Amino acid sequence: MRLLQKANSNSLFGRSLFIFLIRFFPALASVLATIYYARQLDVSVNGKYVSFWLQLPLMAAIAGAGINAFMLTYTPGVIVGLFRRLKRQYFVLYGLWVLAAAFLFAAMQVHSGISGFTLSFFFLVAYVCSTILESFLIACRNVRSVAFVNIVYAVSFVVLHWYAMQVGMSFPFLFTGLLIICLLRLLFYIITTVISARKIPGEVHGAISLEDSRSLWLHMMFYDVSQVAFKWIDKIFISLFLAAALSAIYFNGANDIPFLPIILSAVGSAVLIDLAANKNDDKYTVALMQYSAKVLSAIVFPVFFFLLFFRYEIFSVVFTHKYEDSVPIFLAAVFVVPLRAYNFTTVLQNRHKGRIINTGAIADLLVACALMYPLYLLMGLPGIALAFTISTYLQAGYYLYHTAKVLKVSVRDIVPYRNWLIKFIVFFLFFIVFHYALSMYFSDKNVLILACILTAIVALAALRLELQKHSTDGNASQDKAK
Repeated sequence: MRLLQKANSNSLFGRSLFIFLIRFFPALASVLATIYYARQLDVSVNGKYVSFWLQLPLMAAIAGAGINAFMLTYTPGVIVGLFRRLKRQYFVLYGLWVLAAAFLFAAMQVHSGISGFTLSFFFLVAYVCSTILESFLIACRNVRSVAFVNIVYAVSFVVLHWYAMQVGMSFPFLFTGLLIICLLRLLFYIITTVISARKIPGEVHGAISLEDSRSLWLHMMFYDVSQVAFKWIDKIFISLFLAAALSAIYFNGANDIPFLPIILSAVGSAVLIDLAANKNDDKYTVALMQYSAKVLSAIVFPVFFFLLFFRYEIFSVVFTHKYEDSVPIFLAAVFVVPLRAYNFTTVLQNRHKGRIINTGAIADLLVACALMYPLYLLMGLPGIALAFTISTYLQAGYYLYHTAKVLKVSVRDIVPYRNWLIKFIVFFLFFIVFHYALSMYFSDKNVLILACILTAIVALAALRLELQKHSTDGNASQDKAK
């Protein structure tokens, strides 16, 4: 129980919250802009706009080469020490790598007729550099300033999209403005990074060998690229080879549920930072993973049942009936949401099991691609989304098995299955009854508003109960020890 109390520190929850806020506001801005343009633009024109944001994550992951994920594995002193020991030629080679990726991305935008070559080229460079520096600042626990600048960035992002629509929709004008605010954010990160790096003690810089770190980095680079490719490969294929209208329909149905990946990423990053200081403590790691899974499920499960039972109201109200063909695609994709309640690769990354992580990533992609065509013939576009859902569950099982093996425990020891089962049953019954009652007396718009309020209240209440329970258990454990 002492370990559980240690895992249930306010610093972990607070750090997760700030990391969530860092990523939440830009994601919220993107969602608001996407919905606004989906409602205002013709379906084919909106499909062109969407294709830019479909292709950006994959090319950014290739250009970033997994460095942002790699840095969260170590303490700030180790990170700075590693980079100071690298030869200049490696920085030059990486710079050329980023420029090559930016060149390819810009060419794709010119081909699509969305944005000019120069704008797209510098946008990707600024975006990638910002992502890397942001991860370093998070590792340095400089989360407050990063959260603040991301709030400013998000507000500017939304205002710019609104203003571009008011003055007459022009993609060159829009993306010029986006490039400017992206460069301003990058400038802030550069200044803050220089200040933070100077404060890091010099005696810890050589804490790890270049050979060990190089092996982990190569694995993380492959994993980061493969995961983004897995997430976007179906959407990119449709955006490049099918009609723009089909691209918009599929994107709105199969796109990741807003904010849930951010919550998972925020908690995962906080756990990685915590494990970096307790790397070989298996019992502490098990307690921390149990605790984080219980906290995540308090948010993820209510959201899952809200999306499941209120899917028709979401598309009829948010997209004003323009994307009702997306609902079956959305249903096939939404069943992956419960998996967001667990960080499947965090322990494996912390223990440098990059080979296992990448084996799971490759198998995930191969299974999805193998299922994609037969399920498409059977079900149409929803079949493509279902193929990726099935493969993700198989991957999760693979990672759980190897995580348990690394920690020398059973899978049941690292997954709070009793806690999850109770929540799943309670939330299922609650939301199905609530949906039935609301749909009998209210319009779709009012049903959706009330459902959103209910989901927020239920998630916050469940989260508070979970935190209070662990706090009470930890205090009881301390009293017993005395």
